[in-house]
Amino acid sequence: MEMEKSKTRTFFYVILILVIVFGLLFLFVFNKFKGEDNVFTNIEKREELKCKFIGGEMVSIGCGIAGCSSRCSKVFSDGGESCSDSSDCKGLCLKNENEMRDTGEFKRTGRKETLKTEIEGCFGEVGYGEFDCSGKKIGTCQKLEILNKCESNFEVKSGNLKRMLSGCTI
Repeated sequence: MEMEKSKTRTFFYVILILVIVFGLLFLFVFNKFKGEDNVFTNIEKREELKCKFIGGEMVSIGCGIAGCSSRCSKVFSDGGESCSDSSDCKGLCLKNENEMRDTGEFKRTGRKETLKTEIEGCFGEVGYGEFDCSGKKIGTCQKLEILNKCESNFEVKSGNLKRMLSGCTI
């Protein structure tokens, strides 16, 4: 008699656990196909609203197996203004690698061990990712505190390109 009660109780708990698991699965997985009314979208919307409320802007920080993620970033009031040194800005003074490629200022040749980087107006690499440009480079003040991690930028110090900030890493 006691053995049957134990089996019945165990069966009841197994069924209860299965109902909970399938309920959560439905709530979090299958509900995403219903458009804007899923749990994850609502969380993202709340975070975006909070961010806008404090004067920030959402920034993509990378994508992985679980999807893409973003964070709220402080917006610098002098973002986008011209600069020749990070001391001219509230954030960093940056020169974007892609923009330099588009204008022909930035060239990379070779592979791995023979990789050579050439930047117009600079005399060459004086350290890993540092270039002596004789004070000629003008950048723009960083707009957001958090940099987009999949964008390559150089920090501009005294008109020289001092260090590369890049990488698609979080």
